[in-house]
Amino acid sequence: MSEADAILKKAGLYMDDLHRLRLLAPDAWETTTALSEQSKEFSTTLDSFLGSSQSLIKTFEEVASLVEAERLRAMSLKSQLSAVSKGGGADAESKRGQIQVLIRQKEVELERLRTELEAAARVEAEQKEFIQRFNAA
Repeated sequence: MSEADAILKKAGLYMDDLHRLRLLAPDAWETTTALSEQSKEFSTTLDSFLGSSQSLIKTFEEVASLVEAERLRAMSLKSQLSAVSKGGGADAESKRGQIQVLIRQKEVELERLRTELEAAARVEAEQKEFIQRFNAA
């Protein structure tokens, strides 16, 4: 270490490899620079995660609206079936059978959509937990 470097060090100043005057020691400067880069990468990753989360939430909302529409349609068909069953006759029996088939199809579709919604809700909960852990860290 030269005498000039020793004097600068006593004053709290340092020279880097390019002979620029620094207030931080070279090892502290490198650590700070590395931390800055890691912070930028983390921020980019977090932005990507938030975008994915928002997309997933939008999908949940779409599935929920589909489930609600199918529920209302099933209720309407059930009401029609009830009205037909009160009418009687062979034609009514045929309509009743058709409506029962439709109701069963809609119930199966409703159950499928419910299952999708539950799976999406689990994923949403996991992502919210991940975000909370990220925020806590």
